[in-house]
Amino acid sequence: MKIVYAVLLALCVFVTCSFDSCFPVPPTPGTPAGGFPVTTRYITVDQFGNPLGSGVEPGTQVSGNWVSGGSGGSVTSFGINPPFYTDDNGNGFVDNGIVNANWTSTVAWAPVGCPAPGSTTLPVSVDPIDGIGWLCTVVQTTEGANTSTHFALPGAMPSTITAYGDFMATYGDPGLRVYVGGATPSLVNVMSATSTVPGASAVFPFPTQSNGSPLAEGFYGLVSTNVNSAGRVVSTWAPSYLAIGGTTAVSGAYGIDAADVTYIVTTLCQQGPPRAQGTCKPTITQTVEAQPLVTEYYAGTVSYLGNTMAVGSYPVAIKSYGSALVFDYNDGTQSESHRGPANAVVVNSGSSNVTILDLKTYTTAATVSVGAEPMAVALNSAASTAYVASYGNGTLAAINLSSDSLVGTVTGITGAQSVAMDPGGSFVWVGGTNYLYKVSVSSLAVVGTYPVSGQVTSLAASNAQNELVYTLVQNCCSASSQYSANELSLATMASTGTHASASANPYAAYTMNGTLPSAATLPQATVVSAQFSNGMAASATPTGFVVYDLEGHTTLMTGTTPTPVRGIAADPNGMFAYFTVPDSNEYIAVPLESQ
Repeated sequence: MKIVYAVLLALCVFVTCSFDSCFPVPPTPGTPAGGFPVTTRYITVDQFGNPLGSGVEPGTQVSGNWVSGGSGGSVTSFGINPPFYTDDNGNGFVDNGIVNANWTSTVAWAPVGCPAPGSTTLPVSVDPIDGIGWLCTVVQTTEGANTSTHFALPGAMPSTITAYGDFMATYGDPGLRVYVGGATPSLVNVMSATSTVPGASAVFPFPTQSNGSPLAEGFYGLVSTNVNSAGRVVSTWAPSYLAIGGTTAVSGAYGIDAADVTYIVTTLCQQGPPRAQGTCKPTITQTVEAQPLVTEYYAGTVSYLGNTMAVGSYPVAIKSYGSALVFDYNDGTQSESHRGPANAVVVNSGSSNVTILDLKTYTTAATVSVGAEPMAVALNSAASTAYVASYGNGTLAAINLSSDSLVGTVTGITGAQSVAMDPGGSFVWVGGTNYLYKVSVSSLAVVGTYPVSGQVTSLAASNAQNELVYTLVQNCCSASSQYSANELSLATMASTGTHASASANPYAAYTMNGTLPSAATLPQATVVSAQFSNGMAASATPTGFVVYDLEGHTTLMTGTTPTPVRGIAADPNGMFAYFTVPDSNEYIAVPLESQ
């Protein structure tokens, strides 16, 4: 899951490409007779170098000197005396500057956003259209404290947001510029601070659209600004971010998975006159969307693509697999079809079995009995075998997905409540009570146990990072019980990170009508990203969720939900994470990057 991170490490570089390939050309380009634009922009990238968004750097001081060549204009320097600043949109113009010539240029970025004042380029060719463009590339690594809020839900947005940085109100109120993400980020609104602690923080009304209406679901960049002694607006702190989630009502939404679905629309050729035979070619368009598959705990059903499928009692986990093309509609002029997963395994905790769904026909393909109170399922990389952990009798069942039959059962796994494949593929890890169990897939026997302090309530593996990530709940669920999300190196079996440590007491009020073995049963509540070297993970917390970096071992994002999260799924494209909150009868889509 790619995410915009705050607390920034800045690296400033000069843009020598055609600048309109990076940002729109400023509104007043020059002419061959003389004069050229100067622009100052920033672009944010994640720690893997993926671009996340961009914006203007207003009020930035820039200077330049002509070196050689030229076909127009007579001005050979700018910004020395008097100083030269770009405007509030990061644009400036050097009147009558020599064009089609070699220049050197120096930029003095704002104090914190791009701390590289005095950087001078080698001579570059300056033409009247592109001019000189400076770009500050900001690498963002951890959540930090740039703003007080990084996630909010419609209808539950706070009244204010606090930004942290080197603020001053001597010459005017600090501002908060709100940008919507995407290929061409655009300014949504500018908020003015209502109070300021000089050098530390500023409080703003919670961001809205320019007309005052709430922000729509999406991902937003936040840039805070000051007014300097010359009355210019300058950036004072590197960008932060804000994700506005969306909710979908699903009664008792508990287990969840997400799959890419490709929608194919074909416009067919019309037969007969006046069309000449053989001259018409069908028009085909394809779009890809992430679609969740959600279990409905009380109803014993699964919802997917608007279809409801009956499964067993109290379904708590689901995994989709395979690929199938499904024809949805054909009226003779246009056909519609989609390609998505072919099947899904559904774990039914109340009926001690799993349901194999045929997603081509939205029907049950098979039902396989497993141990008592099954809680979690993991598939091997080939999706040929499913491993189901059963809490009630401490077993792990292996199911052949070609024949939909039970092929073996591992016993002696106390409190089996979570399961994940080992990165090497030869073992399965099962989270139990006070232990992580390592099971051989060839012998279907426990080959190792590793002590932990509490119940492993959810479990996932990062193949690229060779780690296990898991949630741990101790003594659920009194005032003395504890929760944590943890990283474990499989090379050393040592902890590499702990996140969101807190009291587990908030789980106490939520037991799903007493049908679960514990109020903190979270069989699908940790997930690792498929992209970005498996470098991101998300876990449920007693009051919401936490997203963390498995390479830097740092927290990236936290969020609060109305009731506890029970299941998490990651969009394969990394655009969204989905969180089920069954006690609120909904699931939440959380945007995790600029689209």
